[in-house]
Amino acid sequence: PLPIFKFLRIPAVIGDFIIKFEEADKDAKRCGLELLGAIKKTLPSNSRKKIYLIGHSLGSKVIHESLLTGKWSKINLWNVVYLASAVKRNSDQNKHNEEFGRVLSQIRGKLFNFYSYRDLALKVLKIKRIGLERIIGINKKQIEGGEKIVEINSKLRHIQYTKQKNLRKCMEK
Repeated sequence: PLPIFKFLRIPAVIGDFIIKFEEADKDAKRCGLELLGAIKKTLPSNSRKKIYLIGHSLGSKVIHESLLTGKWSKINLWNVVYLASAVKRNSDQNKHNEEFGRVLSQIRGKLFNFYSYRDLALKVLKIKRIGLERIIGINKKQIEGGEKIVEINSKLRHIQYTKQKNLRKCMEK
């Protein structure tokens, strides 16, 4: 049996996690504004090379924020992959549809959303209601977009996406 003091620490750990997440969420927005510029610097001018973006957790948020700028038309952005995404669904359905419409308009291929009900890290954020009431990384059917959206239940926990064999399995789907 575990000593009782280990259980008493759980709320403090969750609280610390949420504070760090809120700070990281703000950083993700800022980084999203810088992502396109960083990619343009690495590509030769007038390049038609297909670009694939893959983001895990807040990395998905960085990509999402960048796509919301609507400035990707000169980049051949093919597919975007969200793994355990911390992107939230707007509670206002019209705003949600408009937001994802802008994101999808920047992508020539598809947006793959790998979600999992087993993702405890994202569930903590949902339970604490810090603005992620509808996290697309744990819920199916959070994104409207017809054939441009591919939603896949990975059945993985949050950190498991980073293991190479699991990432490969996701990419094969």
